[in-house]
Amino acid sequence: IEREVMSGVSVAGTWFRRESYNFQQTINRLVGVSDYSAFEVANPLTGAPLTIYNLNPAKQGLVDLLDTTADRDQARYSFNGFEVTFKARLPFGSNMFGGWSAGKAVNVTCANLSDPNTFNNCDHSLLGIPYRHSFKMSGSFPLPYGLTVGTSIVSNAGSLLGSNVVDPTLAVNWAVPANLFPGGRTQPVTVRLDTPGSRYLERWNQMDINVRRTFRVGNLRVDP
Repeated sequence: IEREVMSGVSVAGTWFRRESYNFQQTINRLVGVSDYSAFEVANPLTGAPLTIYNLNPAKQGLVDLLDTTADRDQARYSFNGFEVTFKARLPFGSNMFGGWSAGKAVNVTCANLSDPNTFNNCDHSLLGIPYRHSFKMSGSFPLPYGLTVGTSIVSNAGSLLGSNVVDPTLAVNWAVPANLFPGGRTQPVTVRLDTPGSRYLERWNQMDINVRRTFRVGNLRVDP
């Protein structure tokens, strides 16, 4: 929605919504959740009890893979975003532009029925994932002698190192050492130690200032 609120000034509001589901998944029909035994270790990040699952040795190496479609309540991705911007044409040839935006991505990855180690915090919709906010402002102002000064300021919620669109959070993963498995480890296990949505890099802010002047050289226009 965009509307002119006064002469030369307009405001726009936008809502973004995306959702993806019916993801393809591969399951092992010879191995299920009941084929794992649980034991507890200390979370090396927080010290709290952490449940790990070890595969029954009798099921080790059994494979019968099936490609299928995951249920929507077990695997999906959704994004909600909002943006408010303004544009203003000011006196003497000046102009300004700015806005605020906020977005939240929620990922559900609970469809791996062959390994209960993947179930810990797999439904991000239950975790209160926060909205991440960004701001921007820019403008240009004419000066005497044909000069124009411009500036822009951007404040983003943080560049997410090693992240992707599906899970825009930092993660702490742990490869569980083999010596912690009672009776011996039957397969490697890697688990996430932190809660999704609890760790982000710090905001990053950027400011640019430029001064420009247009020169005419014959039929050419030079704009340094």
